[in-house]
Amino acid sequence: MNITVVLCTYTECETLAKALRSVAMSKVPESLGWEVLVVDNNSDDQTWMWWMNTARNSLAAFVTYLSRSRANRMHSTAGY
Repeated sequence: MNITVVLCTYTECETLAKALRSVAMSKVPESLGWEVLVVDNNSDDQTWMWWMNTARNSLAAFVTYLSRSRANRMHSTAGY
């Protein structure tokens, strides 16, 4: 079985960081495939910069980050 944890965010950089740390510490059976999908709905704080400069390197193995820019284009950083 595979599961996807979806975290939706809008201008919640600090809350997102806490949520991702919590998910990363989860104890999941090795037989369970899982991933995290972060959907950033055009945050106007530092959420995107935090992801690009800090979290992406340490969480990229299991997180895909989607962000809608002000130009309404989807940006993705896939975790694989």
